[in-house]
Amino acid sequence: VAMQVYAAAMVYNAFRVAQGRIAQQHGIAPEDISPAKLFPKLAEASRGRAEAELMFLRINRANGGNLVKPDISDLPTCQTTLQAILVKKRNGHRRRKYFVRGRKLWGDLTAHRNQSGRAQLNRARLGGRIP
Repeated sequence: VAMQVYAAAMVYNAFRVAQGRIAQQHGIAPEDISPAKLFPKLAEASRGRAEAELMFLRINRANGGNLVKPDISDLPTCQTTLQAILVKKRNGHRRRKYFVRGRKLWGDLTAHRNQSGRAQLNRARLGGRIP
């Protein structure tokens, strides 16, 4: 388990470095890039590049090892737009949750069943009425 935690920490830090480099290339703050949008795209790009490298090695080996390695940076999985990974700014207007009495009076109904198997509600808690 410790090795998995260590590997996850290394990948996380590598992704944060990539986020910083992308931000530096485009002249924006790293906080303007959404990790929730960027990290899955980075993972997919890493998988695609590794898959392309393995495929090239197998094809090269099958053909005598004399092939010229192509540029794989233009693969569709290795590219995205800046707009696709930027943080969306929230507008100032927020809806407030309205008060629902039932949220305040939550409880486990399975613990209060009568002999016939029907749930019994505590009438005192609900103001003497059963909804």
